[in-house]
This record gives sequence, C-alpha cells and structure tokens, in this order.
Amino acid sequence: IKAIVIKSNISKAFCAGGDINEIYHLGKQAPKKALAFFHDEYTLIYKIHKLSKPFIAIIDGIAMGGGLGLSLYASHVIGTEKLKMAMPETNIGFFPDVGGSYFLNKARGGFGLYMALTGQVINAHEARYYGLIDHNIDSCDTDALIAKLKDADLTQDKIASINAIIKPFDKPSVSIDLALEKLINEYFIYTPSVKSIIAFLETDKHRGI
Repeated sequence: IKAIVIKSNISKAFCAGGDINEIYHLGKQAPKKALAFFHDEYTLIYKIHKLSKPFIAIIDGIAMGGGLGLSLYASHVIGTEKLKMAMPETNIGFFPDVGGSYFLNKARGGFGLYMALTGQVINAHEARYYGLIDHNIDSCDTDALIAKLKDADLTQDKIASINAIIKPFDKPSVSIDLALEKLINEYFIYTPSVKSIIAFLETDKHRGI
C-alpha cells in the first residue's frame, strides 16, 4: 500500500453526525460502550494524523464534526463544490472535539475560533482560503482522480507525485467576503475572552456575524 484515499460511499455527505448519534444511544443504554466509542474514534484520528503514508481525503458533500477529524489530518485534503463544512458541536453544548482545537487553530486569522463558537457552515472556497483544505475539484472528477491515483507510480517522491496528479483537476480559487474576514479578525483575535466576544457582538451593529 503506497497511499490511502478516503471518500464517502453516498452522494449527499462525506461524514456528519454519525458519532454523535451513536453516542446518544449508547449513553442511554451502555455508558461504558459510549466511552469506548470515543476512545476508538480519537485513536483512529490520531493514527491518521501520524500516518507515514500519503492519505488523501476527498470531501464531497456535507462534512461536520467527526467527518473533519477523519479528513483534515490527511496529507492532501480535497473539497468539491458540494462541500458544506462546519464544527457545530457547540450548538448542542459540546466542545469542538475530534482534534478541532488543533486544526481550527491552524486556520487563517480568527476564523478557527469563529467556526468553533458559532458552528458556521462554509463552502470549499472558504475552507481553502482559510487554510482548512488544500484543493478544490469538481465532484464529477472524483472518480477520474482516484483512477489516476491508482495507476500512479508512487515509488519515489509520493507527496510530489500526488500533488502533480491533483493539479490538473484543481479549480482556481474565487473571492470571499473580505469585509466579513475583517470583522471576524476584529472580534475573534483581539478580544480577550469568549465573554467579551459575546458582549461586543451583542452591543455592536455587526452582532449578526
């Protein structure tokens, strides 16, 4: 095995909410199994992060929560125009788990904290601009890309070879809302605490951010 590709087997979503649904039912019926589920999930994500082989995540569709733990530690993170990405855990009183405190902190400016606190849904172009994914391709090209990867000679520089295979499929970035980015940085970088962020947003005309 020279590389690993992960992709959903359904067209609607890459992975979203399956772990929370499982934990909900296990927590009511078998709490110890719920803890074991988290152990297994987090161990898998850690192993993906430490994997020595190239790991290519093709995120085609909805990717939230655990889906980002499975994909954002890949050596090559690819999103399509169907991507809807979020970490909505705070909306149900949970923290951004599956390593969210690690990969969200790598996002551009204050965007990671903004995503963590609001559960905001973003598209592939926004995800790329803010540094959460590496490439954008068309959903209709995913099978062709996988075929190219299967046929590739990856015996030498695997990362460079995979980059070269992805490049012809990669779509140019489009502009994002720079005014929104300025506001996000104003509130989510330079404000000292969550309490003060909320206070600013509640009193400011831009609280709809």
